Amino acid sequence: MTAFYSIQVVALGGSPGLVGIAWAFGAAIEVPYMYAFPRVAGRFGTERIVVAGSIVFALRALLAALAWDPIVLVLIAPLEGLGFASTFVGGVTIIAARAPAAMQGTAQGLFSATIGLSTIMGSVIGGAIAGALGIPGLFLCMAGLGLLGTVVIAAALLRPGAGRITPPTRRAQTA
Repeated sequence: MTAFYSIQVVALGGSPGLVGIAWAFGAAIEVPYMYAFPRVAGRFGTERIVVAGSIVFALRALLAALAWDPIVLVLIAPLEGLGFASTFVGGVTIIAARAPAAMQGTAQGLFSATIGLSTIMGSVIGGAIAGALGIPGLFLCMAGLGLLGTVVIAAALLRPGAGRITPPTRRAQTA
């Protein structure tokens, strides 16, 4: 979806400057939230934050599919920052807690490689879907797949006995 967001802002009549504003709004949420992540996850649980981030991504896709004006896309752009920070930082935290010490680098590398590969595949597959259904149709498909993915993530992370992962605090990281 990310590869087609800017295209849709312009397709709805937005300027390249408005595209930049949309991405800046996302980053304006993402960066402070990444900084605050240990405190938020300590309160609500890393697993719940990852599941919530997945829901946020699906909601963003649904709202983008329904957008009729480029300003609407700008207004929902912060959801990308919230979803990304939740799933990325949460994913790194979960892998750090669950991978054996000798496999930490490999596990984090596989996580990053998976994200890169999904970006490449998503752009190719998304292009085919957008060609057939239009970009709003693509976004609607992404909302549905996002909800399906949320169910899978929730089943994996929130199952009974899975344990709760709390990220280290800044004080513990610097000690």
